[in-house]
Amino acid sequence: MPEDFFETLKSQNAGIFISFYPPMVSKMDSIRDMLNKKGVNYFITELNKIFSIKQTLNKHNQPQNAFLNCFQANCNNLYEGKIAACFLPFTTKYFNSYFDKNLPEDGAINLYDENLTTEILKYKLKQPFERCCYCTNPVDINWQSIKYPSVLSDWVNEY
Repeated sequence: MPEDFFETLKSQNAGIFISFYPPMVSKMDSIRDMLNKKGVNYFITELNKIFSIKQTLNKHNQPQNAFLNCFQANCNNLYEGKIAACFLPFTTKYFNSYFDKNLPEDGAINLYDENLTTEILKYKLKQPFERCCYCTNPVDINWQSIKYPSVLSDWVNEY
């Protein structure tokens, strides 16, 4: 990231949250050193050895339940001027393309919408969206690198 990214984090008292997975083990010390040198706030999780598969290809009609029970529904993600309650509004297009599927890609809120207020944004981030109809209770598996080519069972819990 460019230097102004780190300066903005510091000036806004913002920070970086890092999910720590096995491929990062050999790199984590250098990441910590770099973030300390930059003087930014950060938090690194414990090493995650479990991967949770929560996607399904079978649409259900309980998006509110899925959203309320989702461990990632409050993990707001930013991408290309948009924000979403989780990462799926930004990554579903890759899943759809790779597996030739057509899951909904909704859920992202345009931060440049002239009518968007803080109240509206907070409200929308707490509401389920159509993509939630394709999430279920997570199935935990041991974390491992996927093989190429990836198969649906890497990502969807009914395969």
